[in-house]
Amino acid sequence: MSGVFVSHASADKNFVNDFVDDILRLGCGIPPEEIFYSGRTSTGVRSGENLNSRIQFEVADADIVIAVLTPTYQKRPYCLAELGAAWSRTGVLLPIAAPGLELNDLDGILKGILVRHADNSAALDELHDKVCDMRSGRPSATNWGECKAKWMAKVGGLAASLPREKVIAPEDYDRLKADNEGAMTALASAQKEIANLKATVEQLKLVKDKEEIRKILKPDTELAEYEQLERNALEALRPLKSVVRDAVYWDMRSSDMSWPRDWVDREEADEALAAGQLKEGWADDSLRPNEAHPKVNKAIGAVADLHGFLSSDTRSEEFDVWFRAEHDQMPPDLSMKDVWDKVLDLPLY
Repeated sequence: MSGVFVSHASADKNFVNDFVDDILRLGCGIPPEEIFYSGRTSTGVRSGENLNSRIQFEVADADIVIAVLTPTYQKRPYCLAELGAAWSRTGVLLPIAAPGLELNDLDGILKGILVRHADNSAALDELHDKVCDMRSGRPSATNWGECKAKWMAKVGGLAASLPREKVIAPEDYDRLKADNEGAMTALASAQKEIANLKATVEQLKLVKDKEEIRKILKPDTELAEYEQLERNALEALRPLKSVVRDAVYWDMRSSDMSWPRDWVDREEADEALAAGQLKEGWADDSLRPNEAHPKVNKAIGAVADLHGFLSSDTRSEEFDVWFRAEHDQMPPDLSMKDVWDKVLDLPLY
């Protein structure tokens, strides 16, 4: 049973991911095992489980239900059904609305509930207090303040990128239908070419010579973007001590770094703390990069850009093949330490 159930629309995953991390997991100090959030495997439905049954169980037994309201959420019957289930248990429903959502347009049970926006500092403090009271404990006020500030700094941008439901006017339907039929015809005529290209890629995968693969499959546009992002990350990491670079790596993985065991590394960590490049982590005996330090902040941003590029599902298969050929058949996954060391190899400092 989870302590907190996060009701959301699956299309809003990017927005809700940050809310769960910044506000609930780090800000309120709730461990992942006490959060049911179906947007992630680690906090949601495991492989082989029945989605409907699991959600019904979690809603019924949750200590508190937080509904993240967005334009898409209001159009999803399944989300509204979750709201009804939560409402049947008085006192456990806390709705929070994305910035810009018109509260006057809320329907159903939401009309009788006080709903405030996710960029309202007082509303976030109230949510924090209720969640912490439910758990009979709370993290330090400093930690909450930092996490809330981090969320407030980006919630506007996240809200602006939320998908919005579109209603097609009847007069546009026939035109769109005709356009779609034309597109399908064009797509069908391109299938042979696509099949031939895929066959070529499969043949090229069998080539053993690394330089030959580079010359044939080098994706010029993607490669240029990747190499620029790699240069940016290397340039931003180079001025930092190796222990601070390690902390940036673990921060990219949304985790604290343990204090080094080697006395030389611990001395370096002490120096980085004194210089303001590191700070104490959320857990005992752990460290985090200090985002307030300009050099560290630049490194965190550059690494995040590179990691986002490599982990994007829009990367081409050609780029994947090229990357693996360049990096000993390792996947383009910067969260793997071996890939990090290979791509961002810098001398110790």
